[in-house]
Amino acid sequence: MSNNSYLPVSASALFSWPPRRATEPGPPEQSKTDEVVTIFIVCGIVVLFLTPILWYLVGRILTIRKERKKAGDVEQGVH
Repeated sequence: MSNNSYLPVSASALFSWPPRRATEPGPPEQSKTDEVVTIFIVCGIVVLFLTPILWYLVGRILTIRKERKKAGDVEQGVH
């Protein structure tokens, strides 16, 4: 069986990481575009994980401040 295929991309090339473009031995040189894409992907993942945590903390802080303010009004007899 030959290695030639009518498909534009082979499955092994599709699922291999990092993508290899050079035939030289050793690690390939990373282009600026690849570096920028990698940074955006990593930052996106970090934001996805941090957003719910920050949302929860801000909500808790606002709730606690509101409860303290309401408790202070009750102690002073102001409704």
